[in-house]
Formats: sequence, structure tokens, C-alpha cells
Amino acid sequence: MKFYTSIPERLKPYYKTELEKYRAEYSKGNLKSAWNHLERAHNWTKISLRSYFCALENVAIWD
Repeated sequence: MKFYTSIPERLKPYYKTELEKYRAEYSKGNLKSAWNHLERAHNWTKISLRSYFCALENVAIWD
């Protein structure tokens, strides 16, 4: 099993987008929506390679 200490370059745009959405929702006081985006950002950091390629093909297969 390979452990990453940083986010793979191909995943960074998705991670950053979710963090931006989190900040926007948090600043508006939409805490539930902000939390959902924070969770999605977290999921991008732990997504498996197989799931990542499926996501690129618009197929939702999560481990």
C-alpha cells in the first residue's frame, strides 16, 4: 500500500474547488453546506486511484 504525504497533482483542482466552496458557504453562515464541502475536500484526499479514474469517466464507484 502506498501512502501519500501530499495530494497528487491531478486531484488538487478538485480539492481546492471544494475548499473554496467551503469558505464561501461558511462566510455566508450556511454551516451545513460548508460542512458538506469540507467533507468532500477530505474525501478527495483519500480517494483511491481506481475511484479517481472512474470519477473521470463520470462513473461513481467508491470503495
